[in-house]
Amino acid sequence: MTVKAARNRQIKILIVDDHELLQLGLKNYLEAKPDIQIVGTAGEADEAIAKVDSLRPDVVLMDIRLRDRRMDFRLLCACEK
Repeated sequence: MTVKAARNRQIKILIVDDHELLQLGLKNYLEAKPDIQIVGTAGEADEAIAKVDSLRPDVVLMDIRLRDRRMDFRLLCACEK
């Protein structure tokens, strides 16, 4: 990818939070940025891992205090694939 192509490319973000209101607020705020594309949202570990696999985001914006405590390690492993 050339530098010019990279500048024109949007950053793909997956928002992971178990509070829908926070998901919506972050999504609305970030979608207003021209260089950001929200590719999806998830509220729990299994959903987030499936979306990482299918959507291949550049960034996962994740709540570190999810109700699903298994989330951290499993999602980090999914992102490394």
